[in-house]
Amino acid sequence: MSKSLVPKDAIAKRREFFQLSTSKVTQRLEKETARPDFMTYIMRNQDSHEKRMTRAEIDSNANLFLIAGSETTATVLSGTTYLLLKNPEAMKKLVQEIRGRFKSASEITIDEVNKLEYLIAVLSEGLRYYPPVPTGFPRVVPQGGDNLGGHYVPEGVSILLGSA
Repeated sequence: MSKSLVPKDAIAKRREFFQLSTSKVTQRLEKETARPDFMTYIMRNQDSHEKRMTRAEIDSNANLFLIAGSETTATVLSGTTYLLLKNPEAMKKLVQEIRGRFKSASEITIDEVNKLEYLIAVLSEGLRYYPPVPTGFPRVVPQGGDNLGGHYVPEGVSILLGSA
């Protein structure tokens, strides 16, 4: 049997996190709320054969939402700010690009910000240095198993997909 590359405590923490998210799903499913959330839309489609989700799918997606929404923006912005503060010339160039483009707050739109080439490059570099989700997102192999990367993986196994 091959030794796992993932430390046992990391695996235990991942299981603990999944159990916590599953518990939160149970609590949410058991209560009514006037404020719509993700679960509202999931529950609304449970009577539809095409759109309905199994409890395992709901739990898996809730886990994904929690991972994806856990300080991802703060991680990128904090890391990028740190890099800019360590590199005053890059900070100066970025400030010049932003202040040179806009004369008032009303000019700042998503379309216009996306035209700031240096800003986009800085944020891309921040993402490279400080990726908000360094482990990838877990998926469960479907019924019957599947071949992934040239290897058979049995059904029910939790895997992480990432880039090489």
